[in-house]
Amino acid sequence: MTFYDVVLRHWLTSMEIHALIKYEHHFVLYLLNGLSDEIPEIAKASIEMLESHGHNMRDALIQMGDEKAEEDEKMSMS
Repeated sequence: MTFYDVVLRHWLTSMEIHALIKYEHHFVLYLLNGLSDEIPEIAKASIEMLESHGHNMRDALIQMGDEKAEEDEKMSMS
């Protein structure tokens, strides 16, 4: 559980945004792999981290002025 709870969470919350965007697909694959883990705590933590990361990235992209993120936000509210 240490990898998911400590290492991956640290990467997702502490990396500089441009580096995170570059390597995000690797981190998401780790989390998707965690969803199918036989240890329930890992699966639950993976779901929570995916949801949290999605919200955080959307907010970060909107703050950076990514118009596509703003359009996505408007569409999701409709």
